[in-house]
Amino acid sequence: MAKGLCARCKTAPVYVTPGGNASGYCWNCRKWHQQTLQRIKKAYPYVPTLRSQGFACALCKEPIGENETFHYDHDHITGEFRGLICHLCNLGLGGFRDSPRILFAAMMYLEGV
Repeated sequence: MAKGLCARCKTAPVYVTPGGNASGYCWNCRKWHQQTLQRIKKAYPYVPTLRSQGFACALCKEPIGENETFHYDHDHITGEFRGLICHLCNLGLGGFRDSPRILFAAMMYLEGV
């Protein structure tokens, strides 16, 4: 069993797959997350959604690169779809735990405030 609690419910232990990979979610929240992504992908088909964003990342606005696939960004608590984002923006949001407080602190740190 991986150390830590589920990133969504913060009460149950993180689920570890039979292969030893930790998902970051407990079993129930992992199922919820998978169903949420399926619902989002059905409601927001990739190419039309990317076209509506001008073929650019919804966050940094950089155009999609050749052979690049954007990620379906969504609120990990509510499941609300936010947009298609590039790999680096997806890593950044995840690294800052989708926390506006932490992102603001990072912005202030970069500005030297």
